[in-house]
Amino acid sequence: MTGQDLYHLLPALYRLKDGEEAEAPLRALLEVLAEQGRLLEEDIRRLYDNWFIETAQEWVVPYLGDLLGVRNLHPLGGEVFSLRAYVANTLAYRRRKGTASVLEQLARDTTGWPAHAVEFFARLSSTQHLDHLRPEQGGSASLRGASRLQRVGGPFDPLAHGAEARRVASGRGRYNIPNVGIFLWRLQAYPLEAPQRPFDLPPLTFCATGTAPRAVGPGRYTFSPLGLDAPLFNPPQTEAALTQLAQEVNVPAPLRRRALADELRARRRARVAGEAPEGVYFGANAALEVLLEGSSRPLEPEEIAVCNLDWDHPGWKAPLTQAFARPDGSKFRTRVAVDPERGRLFTLLPDPAELPDPQFPYAPQEPKAVSYAYGFSGDLGGGPYNRRASLEGLLPRAVEWQAGVSQEIPAVAGEPVFKTLLEAVQAWNSVQAQPNPPQNGLICLMDSRSYAESLTGPDALLIPEGRQLFVIAADWPVVEDLTHPPPRPKSRPPGRLVAEGRRPHLRGGLEVRGSAPAASANPGTLLLGGLLLEGDLTVRAGHLGGLRLEHCTLLPGHLLWVEPSATPGQRNERLEVVLRKSICGSVLLGEAVRGLEVSDSLLQDPQGKFAIADPADFALPDPADAALFGPPTRLVRSTVLGRVRVKELEASEVIFAVQPEGPEDVVLRVERRQKGCVRFSYVPEGARVPRRYRCQPDLELARRLEAAAGASQAEKDRIRREVLTWLRPSFSSLRYGQPAYGQLAPSCPEAIRTGAEDGSEMGAFSFLKQAQREANLRVALGEYLRFGLEAGLFFVT
Repeated sequence: MTGQDLYHLLPALYRLKDGEEAEAPLRALLEVLAEQGRLLEEDIRRLYDNWFIETAQEWVVPYLGDLLGVRNLHPLGGEVFSLRAYVANTLAYRRRKGTASVLEQLARDTTGWPAHAVEFFARLSSTQHLDHLRPEQGGSASLRGASRLQRVGGPFDPLAHGAEARRVASGRGRYNIPNVGIFLWRLQAYPLEAPQRPFDLPPLTFCATGTAPRAVGPGRYTFSPLGLDAPLFNPPQTEAALTQLAQEVNVPAPLRRRALADELRARRRARVAGEAPEGVYFGANAALEVLLEGSSRPLEPEEIAVCNLDWDHPGWKAPLTQAFARPDGSKFRTRVAVDPERGRLFTLLPDPAELPDPQFPYAPQEPKAVSYAYGFSGDLGGGPYNRRASLEGLLPRAVEWQAGVSQEIPAVAGEPVFKTLLEAVQAWNSVQAQPNPPQNGLICLMDSRSYAESLTGPDALLIPEGRQLFVIAADWPVVEDLTHPPPRPKSRPPGRLVAEGRRPHLRGGLEVRGSAPAASANPGTLLLGGLLLEGDLTVRAGHLGGLRLEHCTLLPGHLLWVEPSATPGQRNERLEVVLRKSICGSVLLGEAVRGLEVSDSLLQDPQGKFAIADPADFALPDPADAALFGPPTRLVRSTVLGRVRVKELEASEVIFAVQPEGPEDVVLRVERRQKGCVRFSYVPEGARVPRRYRCQPDLELARRLEAAAGASQAEKDRIRREVLTWLRPSFSSLRYGQPAYGQLAPSCPEAIRTGAEDGSEMGAFSFLKQAQREANLRVALGEYLRFGLEAGLFFVT
């Protein structure tokens, strides 16, 4: 109820008397009372929502679980993963306790990872009984069907096996009577970005969301805009019911060539026979789609061929197009070939043996955009995931200047929407040269396309004194004016953005220069969000106050560096560089820079030189000749794949992964070691850092040496060598572009996988709380397993 409503409840006499007063004190009093009433109504509404698990606030979920007698699990935090589903489905679990479907759903609800439960006793080869015939569990494996054989040894293995004596809980044994396996997929599928169905939507729907493939040769492309080979992932489809066991289409697994080829072959046969094709990977939400130049709709699935595009092999032959006829006499043909296991695409060549048909001519067409999903461990680096929470508190309350960038999306009411980022940057630089320029600006990159531009030299970003510029991958939504009758006018108001579903690719160098006076205490700042940068990010000599990367990827092998200068006031003395949830190459900052802060990020120098250092040292051919130091640095929950030389260091839950090449090699050196601290981190041998607290391998060495207190010096030296040899971080992949890039391998020592302050893993993916998820599942399984059964966890990705 508003103050106006309360005021009209008063008798007219009092309202008239109040109107005679200068400032209507009675009306003002009721406005104050109404404001408090609105707060009370909101609190009552919130309390009512907290009665239900679907709408309750996150802090209420454990209390609702207590009412049901739900076991206490490790809290993960709402930002990482909520246990809401675990509490909501508790009664359903108990009704079906011990069944494979419940164990599968339990694993999904307690970990957040897609799961598949397998009762291994049902896959034991056995002699047949006439009262219970199970022909699929015979002793001989059928070698027919390549797709079935590809699944052998995995979670969807269709064959029967002999018994194993090893325990399933150890992760080594599988097939035995008491064994149940829980297969988990830790990698997620990130779509870029499936167009909306059906096909009768406007062509803009696909072009605005698709990403352009990268040409690597005549007719040869990669789905990755970086030109990298990387497997395509299946966007998982939701299971229909709690009792349904997961299949391949329900998990974010790499796509298999054979499975897609079999389905597309069946679809073509159905079209030729005049039947409606059945869709699994190419149903309502296709796993991949291709849009050709000159076309307004993606190719039909039947026009895509799936084959092995190993064009690097000397004996590889280019596939040819094939034509098919429908019952009505019309024809269709395959136009492109896709290799989902390599992430490659090829425009099919005409078949020389095929007679030319003037009614149905064929000419190869270049792909304009593709839609697919890639795999990665979590919301780190530039990606299409939801980044709204990360921008809260960073964007200004009132955006004074805003522009959009898109190769396909037009303006709706004259707002500035440019075809290139260069035009948007030039517009910002131009408006800053005018009288009374805006104090802040926002550039939204509104699609996931590639922009081959070089924003350097005179086209560099200019940040004057006191100005803020935000360059963010986000949609600029269209708003209808509901106060007008239909047709209502549409516009894009400044300050509106949706930071989700976009990952633009910038191919080229990006330079920024702060133009604030040398004595200014308020130099400008630049924030980049959600971008994939393939080029160096350079801060030119000048006076810039802040550079912040939020959820960005600066391709490892490229540099983020500050140009050195000997001119006072042009050395960026007040510059603070902040990296959060980002992947970055080498960060090269001189000691004149105020500071560097890195959190939940991964830094890598593929050349094995410096990840953080002074620019002059990076240019040296031998890292041992380095003599300068980078600025004071703070690292939190990050992985550093390269050498580090900084003036001061504060580090927490960090993996410094580079190992020294010899006893004299110092891969981590801090100049001022009397200040700062390194805690809950992995620090390589010989590192010269400030005081340490509960770091590895120091902690394990102290424990081993304490247990061997009476041993000889030779024995202690042997223990030291042994610990330093095996207690090292190991990764699933260190090659950027691979789905498991930066992920700790299952063979990584437990002291690192659970060495963070809260018991999670050290490094960039500490925010995923994977150790706590696994522990929660093991606790929950004890309550829902049938008596006499034992469960084992198997990580597929």
